[in-house]
Amino acid sequence: MVTQQDNALAASQSAPSETYQVLVSYYAGADFVGDWRWSADCPAVGCASNGRTRQEALEMVKDAIQGLLADYPPGQYPYHAAAVMAQVRAEYDANGWQYDIAQITVSGLNPYRSPASYHAI
Repeated sequence: MVTQQDNALAASQSAPSETYQVLVSYYAGADFVGDWRWSADCPAVGCASNGRTRQEALEMVKDAIQGLLADYPPGQYPYHAAAVMAQVRAEYDANGWQYDIAQITVSGLNPYRSPASYHAI
C-alpha cells in the first residue's frame, strides 16, 4: 500500500535541484553588536541572509531561496544575469570585505521549471 508520505517522498526525490554560488563573509569589526556575524549572499536570485555560524548563514540563505522560488508560478522564476555576481564581488572587494564562494544546492524545486524559463532582471 502506497501512502501519501510515500508519494511526497518520491516527489521530493524526483523534483529538480539547482546549484547556486553564494558569497560568504565574516564581519569581525569591534563596532559590531550582536552575534550574527556571518553573511551569505546569492546574487543569482537576489537573496541574502545572516547567521551565527558559517553553516547557519548558508542554511538560512538556502531557505530564503526556496521560499522565494515557491512564491512564483511555474516558469516565472527570477534570475539575475551572471554579471550581477561580478558586480557584487567588485563591491565586496572595493569595501575590503573578505569572502569566499560556497556552492549550495537547492532541491525540491517545481518540476516544471527549466533554465529556459528564467527571466533576466
